[in-house]
This record gives sequence, structure tokens and C-alpha cells, in this order.
Amino acid sequence: MLAWIVALILFFCLVVFVALTILLLKGVKKINYDTAFVATFEDRGMDSIEESLKAMIAKANREILIASPWITYGAWRRIKWDVAKFVKKGGELKVFLKGNADDFARGSSDRSVVDEVIALGGVVRFVPKLHAKLYVVDRCEALIAAANLSKSGLDWSYEAGVWSCNPAVVRDVCAFVDTLV
Repeated sequence: MLAWIVALILFFCLVVFVALTILLLKGVKKINYDTAFVATFEDRGMDSIEESLKAMIAKANREILIASPWITYGAWRRIKWDVAKFVKKGGELKVFLKGNADDFARGSSDRSVVDEVIALGGVVRFVPKLHAKLYVVDRCEALIAAANLSKSGLDWSYEAGVWSCNPAVVRDVCAFVDTLV
């Protein structure tokens, strides 16, 4: 009889443990970590690169830094209205891209994006050797990704990256971006 009681208690503890573990795992994305993996697979339950970028822009107060070798209008138009609202509130926008004439001719980048950033009052810097894809807001959050700000980078290719608000990581990303100026 005692063995049955012990077995029943152990079984109950196991059921409670499994139930709590399942609840915790379902809510993992809601826990505020300082770093998260992001990818182009939002339909598979992963944090999306695009949605992470949009969330960052929506929270921006002082500065948005975008470093992407290639920026196409198809991707730019998905964030430009939020960026424009940010700039109208006095925020500073800096965009770094390769700026190679062949890239514009091939359509890897759109000259109209450069024109719109400048028209918004943003700063555009051409960095011929740029290959990094970095998105920084207020020097508090950084998205380091393989994805260019292009339809291909956000929709068609399998891309991955890391979002972080870890102060040490963001400081290092900003120090790198500052060397691009």
C-alpha cells in the first residue's frame, strides 16, 4: 500500500513538472531576454527579421542607423512611413549602403531610396566595401542579420540574425558603425 502511495505521489509530481515545463516553453518568446535569434521564418514561429526591425523603429526616439549594402524600394516602402514619422519628431536617420553604380543599374539597390532618405533629412553614406547588415535604434538595440534591406533579404532568402539590447553588444555594433562615417 505504501508503495502505491509513493508511486502516486511521484506520478503526480511528474505530471505537474511536465505541465509547468510545457507552459514555460510556450511562453518563452514572451520572456524579455537581452538577445534573441531572428530569421525570415515567421510562419514557423520564429521572431521575424522584418517584424523585429519594425518594432525597433516604432520605439525609436533619437537615432536610427541602417547599414545594408543593398536597399531596394520594395523593402524600404515597408518601413518608410514609420521612419518618416520618426524623422518628423526630430529623430536622426543615417543610412549606409554600397552605393555602387552597377548595383543601382542591376536593381540590387534603388536610387529612389537614397533620394527619399535625403528628402526626409536623413544622411546617406556610400561605403563601397560594406557587406555588414546592421540596424540600430537609439544606440540601445541592434539587429545584426544576414538580410539586406531588400525584398530578397526579407522574403525570398533564408536569412538569420540576432537582435540584442545587451549594452556590450550594442556598444560594439555602434563602434563599428561609427567607423563607417
